[in-house]
Amino acid sequence: MSLREIVFFIGLVIMICHIVKAYILKIRLTPKEKILLKYAPKKIFLLVNIGFVFSLLNMFYVIFMNPGTEYQDWSYFCMVSLLFLWYAACVLGRRRYLKATKQDMKEFYFHIVVLISYVSFFGFLYFT
Repeated sequence: MSLREIVFFIGLVIMICHIVKAYILKIRLTPKEKILLKYAPKKIFLLVNIGFVFSLLNMFYVIFMNPGTEYQDWSYFCMVSLLFLWYAACVLGRRRYLKATKQDMKEFYFHIVVLISYVSFFGFLYFT
């Protein structure tokens, strides 16, 4: 196993543990996680988190168990798509929080620009 695969493995384990602990089981939440869980759409956010965890587990299989598989491109596409949906749900929760507390929404517009640029770049990579 190369150093890159070891680092990727450690990152996957940390991401899976944090998502399951904080957003699915809701154990020992930080104040920002509580705000996100309160204002993000609950069912959509839970389904996206569960799908994201399964896509990360699929990455274990694709990279470590069967590295020469033909499904590696599809697995990356699925993982990145669910990451995009997760980020979009977080941005929506942040928008709802800013509206509820009557704060300025300049930060929200920055996230929208990031989402638009991400979608355009990801679409460019996928369709070329």
